[in-house]
Formats: sequence, C-alpha cells, structure tokens
Amino acid sequence: LPLFPLLLAGASRLFGEGIVTLRVMTGALGALSVLLLYVLVRTMSRGRGEWLSLLAALVLAIHPNAVAYSRLGFSYNLLTPLLLTVCVLAWSYLEHGRHRRLAVAGLIVGLGTISDLSMSTVLLPLLIIASTRGWRAIMSLVVASMVLPLVYAGYMLSTVPNAFVFDLQFIASRLSTIPAIAQFPVAVLSFAGLMTMDPWFLPAMIGVFLLTPLRALWFLLLLFILPILSIARTVTGLPFRAYH
Repeated sequence: LPLFPLLLAGASRLFGEGIVTLRVMTGALGALSVLLLYVLVRTMSRGRGEWLSLLAALVLAIHPNAVAYSRLGFSYNLLTPLLLTVCVLAWSYLEHGRHRRLAVAGLIVGLGTISDLSMSTVLLPLLIIASTRGWRAIMSLVVASMVLPLVYAGYMLSTVPNAFVFDLQFIASRLSTIPAIAQFPVAVLSFAGLMTMDPWFLPAMIGVFLLTPLRALWFLLLLFILPILSIARTVTGLPFRAYH
C-alpha cells in the first residue's frame, strides 16, 4: 500500500536517500504520537488533568519498545499518530455531536487504510460510536471512510488490474488461514504474548479499567482494545526481539 512509501519518497527527495532519513521520519512520527497522546488525554479530562496528560506523554516517550520501534522503518509507525488523531476527533464528537468531526475521523481511517489494512479495524468502534446518534452519523462515517480507499482501488484497477486482484486474493487467503472456531483462542494467545513481550502492557491494561468517568473507560475499550482483538483473531503476534 502506497501512503508510507510516498511519504518516505518525499522525505528522501528533500533530505537524501538512506537509513538516516527513514529513521528520522519514523522517529518524528513517534514524537508526534507523544504530542497527540498528550492532546487526547487533556481533551478527555476537559483540561483538568494536566498532570495525567503529561504523565501519559512521558510514559510513551520513554517506553522502551515504543522508542525502539520508532527507530525501525515500519509503516506501522504512521498508524499511531493517525489513530490518536481519530481518537481526539471521536471524543470531541461524543462531547459536542458535530458530524463533521466524525466525518474527518472517517477520512483519516481511510487514509490509514491505504498505508496498512490493519487501520480498517478502527472503523468498527467508530460505527458503534456513530450508532448512538442515528443513521445520519453512520452514513456520514461510512462514506467518508471509503472515499480514499475507493480512489486508490479505482486507480489500481485502471492501471495494474492483475496485480491489484492478485493482492486482494492474497490478503483474503491470509485472513482465512485461521478458522473462525480457532480465532478466539488465537486472540487470547496473542494477548498472552503481549504480556510476555512487554512488561508494561499489564499495568497499562489495569490502568484502563481504573479510568473515570465510565465513558472514558468504554471509549478506550472500543478504540484500543477492540481493534487489538480484531487483529489478534487472525494474526499471531511475534515477540519484539524477533526484530532486533
């Protein structure tokens, strides 16, 4: 998918090709994620949780796996700031009910999807949020989220249809590798793998369930835990050390 390579191509044209350019770009995305996490926590606490906003940003900034991962040239580094931006918009929509913010969140989901298909798992929790406001909100979200993927699909089908169809078939075969009856156990094992891979993960999960107000708890369960479960059903996690 083209988004991350296009961004890297632009950075390479400006700063030259090489591993340094790649690492600076992904490192900048990591720094942007820290800032966006601060904005999200501050927005959710309605400006009253300055210490909590700073603490959340600090933890992400020094989290060993996050720091190490941001030095690797993976397109997934782009999804973190996109997801956090979606969360800021979705929370603002819950607070103020403005459909434009939900539509922008949908556009960002579509943008992330043409970088990595895993971004599409964020659409389900957004649909659940939109369903609390009726069909107009749902349709606005669905249309906005499909614009960019459809433009990309149309371009690919008109230029390299055979390659595009081959990729679709390959993706479908990967997603159907694990039978439906085995997907829940696989998801459980993937969560267990996260616990062994990253000792910070368990306290983070405990912290989620200690959040107040209750709306904040359900919001994070929808926009963070549900996408993780959706991915873990069909993709088995690998220990981080595999990338060292």
